[in-house]
Amino acid sequence: MRECGTEEFNTNVFKKVKLSMSEEEIKFEEDKVRKLATFLKEQAITQLIKGLQRNEGIPTDSGSLSDFFHQNGVNMRYLGYIADQIKDKNYTQMSYMLEREVVIRALKHILNKYIRECESDELISSVIAHLFNCLLAPKDFIKKLDDGSVKCEPKTLQEEAMELLNLQ
Repeated sequence: MRECGTEEFNTNVFKKVKLSMSEEEIKFEEDKVRKLATFLKEQAITQLIKGLQRNEGIPTDSGSLSDFFHQNGVNMRYLGYIADQIKDKNYTQMSYMLEREVVIRALKHILNKYIRECESDELISSVIAHLFNCLLAPKDFIKKLDDGSVKCEPKTLQEEAMELLNLQ
């Protein structure tokens, strides 16, 4: 791998924040970020997709997918963009892996948010169970939960064991 000079990009130039830069400096930084975006879309991502076509070192799990992206100079934040680029091509397995990775990463962010906001440690298991039910439960079951025909009555393992023992 050849050595490259380090270049810094100020992506804050596109945010609505007050920068301590002159208009000329802001314009220069905006142009640098636009050139980087063009390079990513026209060269780095194109090369990544060509690497998929060659069937060399194709990722098989989340870790190797991340490595594959980074080896091609592409950040994982471009998962959705790349999934869109290959959806019309015959990459069924890779499309599935990219979509799965997007869902897993989104779920991780949602789960982390709810765990941080959870008021007590005892409720964390209920929060996690609820999120997995929302993601994995059959649609008919979710409809029954929504209309109230099925109700969730959380019990501890000890309470359930006692009920079973009392029934016998």
